[in-house]
Amino acid sequence: MNAGIRTRLIGVLLAVMAAAMVATIAPGTGNAQAPLVFSIQPAYDPGISAEKRPYFTYELEPGRDTTDFVVVSNNGQAAVTLSLYAADGITSINGSTAFGGRDEVRSNVRSWLSVDASGLEVPAGVSLRVPFAVRVPADALPGDHVSGWVVEAPPKPGAAGGLAASVTERAGVAVVVRVPGPAEHQLVLGGICLNQETGSNYFEVSVRNDGNVLTKAEGALILTTKSDETVFERAADLGNVVPGDGTLLRLDAPFDPGPGEYAATIGMTQTDGREIEVSSAIRIGEKKVNGCVPGAQQPDQSGGGVPYLGRLPGGGTPWFLVGLLIAALLMVIALREYTIRRRLRAMRVQMSAGAPPDIERDEVT
Repeated sequence: MNAGIRTRLIGVLLAVMAAAMVATIAPGTGNAQAPLVFSIQPAYDPGISAEKRPYFTYELEPGRDTTDFVVVSNNGQAAVTLSLYAADGITSINGSTAFGGRDEVRSNVRSWLSVDASGLEVPAGVSLRVPFAVRVPADALPGDHVSGWVVEAPPKPGAAGGLAASVTERAGVAVVVRVPGPAEHQLVLGGICLNQETGSNYFEVSVRNDGNVLTKAEGALILTTKSDETVFERAADLGNVVPGDGTLLRLDAPFDPGPGEYAATIGMTQTDGREIEVSSAIRIGEKKVNGCVPGAQQPDQSGGGVPYLGRLPGGGTPWFLVGLLIAALLMVIALREYTIRRRLRAMRVQMSAGAPPDIERDEVT
């Protein structure tokens, strides 16, 4: 291999390694493990409100608006620079409201909120009252519309899985606008699966809120044998699910049932008192596997519901695998180029010596 081709191959390998590192680390921007020194919450005026509000709630007709204050506090020993922005409400695993990213559009209820200050410099030990406005569109439908205010610190160096990473700290507070009209609670359960891979031992079921209001549910998970004998029963509590959104309910098994054929049933009662239920076959083999990945999910035997889509641990796009696939593709291209150049060089040597070239053909099958 001559120096030019060797240099190009080394360059390709370095580029692949860099791409794999970026693909693995950049999307891994996460939350800091230490407690946040800043917070955000609704303003509290003892002369107006009898108690503090955990989040903002309003009942507004379409086309109406209101104003309020959000309080951003710095409990640290140094000033902090924060960005303030509105985000769409989403549902975290096992229920409760979380928030989408700064540029992530989900329901776009975030567009109902407006504020003049998008950047805040908060001195140590100081709380700032920031005014904002809420305006409901004229065509808003009845139900709960969920968004929130988020304060975010600039990214800083951190660690994730032993590698350098960018760590972003965020805090948020929900803003729930109830538009008057019929309220519909309608949670839909998908098929149940079991993950026993890498020390895990939990059941998982997908949940979707097809209603128009925040809805929670409580009930139980029951695991039975093929002969209908109860193996165990444990509580199943689901926090609020945002209307039009979905999430996962994960329930730890109290112990390993062991290899065999089972049936898992989750029965729950919604906020409005309506009962929902789903049952799925659970097959446990000698080898512990993740039955909650694509191709291994258990069928939904309830006659309907949300299909389980599956995901890698942690959810989201498997960037590391994408990086490896790109690396493999680039390696194949580089090696093929080297082979072609080697053949051409050999042909030139043979032709200069007066001998007919030996031509190799790639056969396509």
